[in-house]
Amino acid sequence: MEFGEKRHVRIARKIVFAGLAAMLFLLLGLFSGLGYRLYSLKELGFVPHSRSGYADARFKCDILYSPILYPVYWIVGRGHTNGTFSVLYFPEGYTAGEHAAPIFGLGEKDRRDAYLINMLTWGLSLNLFVLFSLTLAIEIVGQRGLYLVVFGGVIGFMISEILGVFVGMVVGSLTALVLLKLWPSNPILIFWRSLWNEEPRSSQIQPH
Repeated sequence: MEFGEKRHVRIARKIVFAGLAAMLFLLLGLFSGLGYRLYSLKELGFVPHSRSGYADARFKCDILYSPILYPVYWIVGRGHTNGTFSVLYFPEGYTAGEHAAPIFGLGEKDRRDAYLINMLTWGLSLNLFVLFSLTLAIEIVGQRGLYLVVFGGVIGFMISEILGVFVGMVVGSLTALVLLKLWPSNPILIFWRSLWNEEPRSSQIQPH
């Protein structure tokens, strides 16, 4: 019974770790340079509808997403998006009084962040699902050193976009190999395992 309970605890911990890692990757994707490269974003049209309480907005956007942090965007063929988009822009508030009118951003600069957020979040739920599937797979196989490979790709994108992703993943793979396999007693590995509450393999009790 105790063994079964410990097994359930281990499974629950793996799921929690996977969920936290997926949320971390999702958060990192919102940072410019780390999760995406915005080449241009320009408002083309903005037509308020006071009676309806919204505005029709059109903008042109050229943006490159990190294939590590935005896998769904690349799966659907929009990893590098350059085009014109139409969105419904809702007011930031309303004027006081009996006949309240919607208050929109004062200009393109005020609305630019809203357009960018739209480009970063249109596939948010599916992207989180894929990231969670990735981190859960890492937890299932029990090879958390693969996180070094993933982080290598993230840093690589920040340095040199798509080419940097491949180079970063190679560097991350070599780093994981050296730290986890070729130099098992290094202080970095000890610290890494302490983050996951793992014991060194040599000290683990093996069943007979």
